[in-house]
Amino acid sequence: MLDFFALHPATRILLWISLAGYAFVSGPRPLAILSLALAVLLLLQGNRLFFKLLRRIRWILLSLLAIYALETPGECLFPAMGGPTFEGVVSGGIQAWRIVLTIALLAFLQGSTSREEMLSGIYTLLLPLKRWFDVERIAVRLLLTLHYAEERRQGDWRERIFDAFRDVEHPLVSLKLPLYHFRMRDGAAFLALVAVLAL
Repeated sequence: MLDFFALHPATRILLWISLAGYAFVSGPRPLAILSLALAVLLLLQGNRLFFKLLRRIRWILLSLLAIYALETPGECLFPAMGGPTFEGVVSGGIQAWRIVLTIALLAFLQGSTSREEMLSGIYTLLLPLKRWFDVERIAVRLLLTLHYAEERRQGDWRERIFDAFRDVEHPLVSLKLPLYHFRMRDGAAFLALVAVLAL
């Protein structure tokens, strides 16, 4: 997807945070517009990660819907039997919609941003906190964690649990964290986002 329009990784992360936050405060109409735009982008990207992430949280979504449907006061869907309310089903559906939209945004971000770019963006966003935290150490630990997590992805889940508690010697690896420069297009992306969200 043209490297997410060649935006700085930190800009991409901030855009994701902004849109995810907007999804949780907006109504059905903006959610529908954002969902349609995201669906087109994910299709153009050929993104399969979204369905993997959605499958992992399916029980959370079902539990959320059940809690809202059963605990929200209102008009019962089955007056003779009690149980879920119309207002609860609507409220739970909107909340689940917002979560699914956030997952779609995350899938698009991950599909257009490499691991190194993601960590570079996080490192850039943490730089203002350099006075109080060792930002370089945090970035290296994140990179090492992702490196060994991917390295041990294969195998039975029981073996992975046992491996996590074994004292295993890891070979030395060369880690590179690319740094990028902010450009005018990054500022333009934020101005465009503010203009769209203000409509």
